[in-house]
Amino acid sequence: MTPALRTARTLTAAATTASGTAAYLAYTGSYWLAAATVYVAAFLAWCARRDYQRHHVIRARAIIRERAARGLPTAPSVFDTIPCCDLASHGDGRTHGPDCVRPPDPADELNAAYCVDAFVFHGATHAANCPTRTTRSNAA
Repeated sequence: MTPALRTARTLTAAATTASGTAAYLAYTGSYWLAAATVYVAAFLAWCARRDYQRHHVIRARAIIRERAARGLPTAPSVFDTIPCCDLASHGDGRTHGPDCVRPPDPADELNAAYCVDAFVFHGATHAANCPTRTTRSNAA
């Protein structure tokens, strides 16, 4: 059990208790206090989710280190079963943070930066799905 998992379980219990308290406050007619308590419960649940994810990242790094120490290959199928970083989960998987457990793929970075036409024609033309679409002149 990692410290992140312990913290996540504590935060989950606190969020559950806050949710119950909010339900009781709404039942007794204290709607403003109930709304504030719902906000606190949502914040605690969000913090618990981040700690659960941190626990999974710690475990994934331990698995990768253990496989590397044994001389076993760290195949891409191993990386598909473990969660990625926060930045990738919020950015549709296009960008990865420095704490990401997946190995970097240079082709993905190139495709996210430019399209193939821009790479071949030195930025003079772009494909329809190019993220930059800034045309460069060859005069410069």
